[in-house]
Amino acid sequence: MEKYRFDIVVAGGGLSGTTAAIAAARCGRSVALVERTDTLGGMATLALVSPMQTFHAPRGQVVRGIGQEIVSRLEARNASMGHIPDPIGFVETLTPFDPAALECLLAEMCREAGVALFLRHRMTDIIPGEDGRIAGIVAEAPDGSAEFRAAAFVDASGNGEITFASGAPMEMDSGHQPMSLMFMLGGARPEEIIAYQKSHPEEFHMTADMSVIDRGYVAVSGFFTAVREGIAAGEFTIPRDRLLFFHTMRPDCFLINTTRITGIAGLTLDELAAARETGMEQVRQVAAFMKKRIPGFQDSRIAQVAREVGVRETRRLLGRYILNENELIYSANFDDCIAKGAYPLDIHRQNSSGITTLELKEKLF
Repeated sequence: MEKYRFDIVVAGGGLSGTTAAIAAARCGRSVALVERTDTLGGMATLALVSPMQTFHAPRGQVVRGIGQEIVSRLEARNASMGHIPDPIGFVETLTPFDPAALECLLAEMCREAGVALFLRHRMTDIIPGEDGRIAGIVAEAPDGSAEFRAAAFVDASGNGEITFASGAPMEMDSGHQPMSLMFMLGGARPEEIIAYQKSHPEEFHMTADMSVIDRGYVAVSGFFTAVREGIAAGEFTIPRDRLLFFHTMRPDCFLINTTRITGIAGLTLDELAAARETGMEQVRQVAAFMKKRIPGFQDSRIAQVAREVGVRETRRLLGRYILNENELIYSANFDDCIAKGAYPLDIHRQNSSGITTLELKEKLF
């Protein structure tokens, strides 16, 4: 077994874990980033979850730091449009980006900061230390196992792998949010989508400022009638009441976020394999439905399917304090605050075709 020692070990190379590793290394710490796949970026790259949402609250920008640095560096490479108003009106701004460019940039920033990357290393166990602390973790790689010891650990695994293995209290709702398999349709004609939105605004959930869609970026939450007709005709069997899709950095390509995979937890490899099988069936159905019924997609084709299913919710840590929904939507302040966000409370339910949303309100706390 290979054995390593660092000041800090970060488990999980998604956006959260990668930025945590970069930040720690820039502070002069020796840092290992242990990631189960062969790439960085997590859901943003592996699952094609795009665009980023959102760097802005109603009062202005609240996410800066390394997150903004990533966007600025992508903009300099023509791999992001930067922050633009959300045509759907769900959040203040969207940040479109190229997933492949993000993957390359994150690896570059890790190298610049001196982060030691351990890709294709899946955490399998912890090494208990004294006084209930974690002394290390064990990870399996294709060529054998490795032991990582450190003074501190960051669990950015998504499923709380270190947290769960350490025996900390966690929960997972039986009604956890469904998964989605993102995919890209190419060969679309955005001008036809825009024309239809302008002539049928009642078919969409969108911002009151119609000038936003004249900027050339298209985001759609709607086509409610077409979906109802597809359901009645047996062409659309996915438990969704609408289509949701976003423009990409390619003018004729759109990322489709419409599949809904229910009844599978998404924790184990077997569950993820089953979820992908279901997701692929839904991808084919949605692509055919859009080609037949949605303006601008008559000549579309499947250009890419995400490498991994997008998982919305698994285990949650029962921490010393649990944020409640009112504190979230009314922007509560805390003396020990370490981060701020601006995304609304957005719940996709297992037994419903719609979405429950609680939008951010003006500050009361």
